[in-house]
Amino acid sequence: MSIPKIVLIDDDIKYVFSLQARLGEHFLSEINLEVITERDFCKEYFEEPKNIDLLIIDEKFYDQGIQKHNIKKILL
Repeated sequence: MSIPKIVLIDDDIKYVFSLQARLGEHFLSEINLEVITERDFCKEYFEEPKNIDLLIIDEKFYDQGIQKHNIKKILL
């Protein structure tokens, strides 16, 4: 069974680090967690096709182009 890929995108550093710490406490070796906090890097990240199990994204970063990727669940 593959390790689920979770991508967290938000520019609120305090929120991101808090959620990252909580997920790490409970699922450290069970998930592949990627964190993005900068808009320019977010755009660059999604230039290539992505397979993501769970995308947690602030609505400021979300655009219709994200729908072209293989994302199982999206939380705005």
